[in-house]
Amino acid sequence: MTILHLIDIPWWSGLAAYAFDCMIAHHEMGHKVFLLCEKKSLSEKHAKKIGIPVFSMGGRRFWSAPFNFFALGLRLAQVYPNIIVAHTGSTHWMAVLWGAILGIRVIRTRAIAQRVKPGVLNRWIYGRTDCVIAASGQLSIPWKVNPKAFLPPVNNPRLNFDGPLTAQVSTAKKIGVLARLDPKKGHFDVLQSMDYVQKRHPDCELHIAGAEENLPWKDLSKKASVLGLKTFGYHGFLEHEKIWKFLDSCRVGVIASLESEEVSRALLEWMSAGKPVVASRVGCIPEILKDGEGGFIFNPGDVQTLAAKIELLLSDTNLARKMGQHNLERASKDFAPARFKAQWHEVLYGA
Repeated sequence: MTILHLIDIPWWSGLAAYAFDCMIAHHEMGHKVFLLCEKKSLSEKHAKKIGIPVFSMGGRRFWSAPFNFFALGLRLAQVYPNIIVAHTGSTHWMAVLWGAILGIRVIRTRAIAQRVKPGVLNRWIYGRTDCVIAASGQLSIPWKVNPKAFLPPVNNPRLNFDGPLTAQVSTAKKIGVLARLDPKKGHFDVLQSMDYVQKRHPDCELHIAGAEENLPWKDLSKKASVLGLKTFGYHGFLEHEKIWKFLDSCRVGVIASLESEEVSRALLEWMSAGKPVVASRVGCIPEILKDGEGGFIFNPGDVQTLAAKIELLLSDTNLARKMGQHNLERASKDFAPARFKAQWHEVLYGA
């Protein structure tokens, strides 16, 4: 089967990452995979890096739409795919038009949870889309269109182990935050909670990993110093095996986001590492992490509850192990790449 994927954003985001999850799964399933994306975008760079044939189109600016429409038609004539997968709204309508003209199936993925806007045009577009796949179960679509929820796969090597999966509790009292440095991610709330936690556990350490985006590390470091935090560290942006080593070194994972988390990759990664998680009630988090099972849920901005739940997991090693084991077993079933491929197989072949 030949599959053409469409994505026209220049930046890297959860949406782009989910698109590549799909492309990689299709490639590993034995399909011919092509990508049409914005020229010189991070998606183009990543596709070339992993060996996916890539064609160029314009960006999301409205004046690029006619060029993109005909660029898509040209590539369809070249590869004549069995399926077009549109990952953005600005490529979706083009895929549906060309799909109707050429008789090609169209699949839409949505890695964002916002409700699809009602209207005649969207009704027509979604009504002529063979399948809608969402990265979580939150997506709402009018017109009785029922999306399929495919959670992103997690490629933690721990999940490929042949023997029994056993969660390990770190001997060090390390609290980990894996998130880009952005005010939305609640880093300042984490610092305030650690002021409380370190008074009861002086040997507790805070470790933060993530790229500097809208919040410089120096601002967080300054705030930590003002609070008098004893031990904290910044690991920068981590990739591949460095992420798993970071997760393994921590006892508890924290997600303190104030908003966003439509696709919480950090949550999936913490769970796949067999760690208990204390996370805010935003986005898809309450859907995936059940309070009291694999960790605790708190209301965003509730620093006192965040601190109390961290302190509980530091004090009760058996509880931390139990919750970590729950997460590890859940991840092995629900976030495994094999499951993601099996879900796609059903869609591609109409089983």
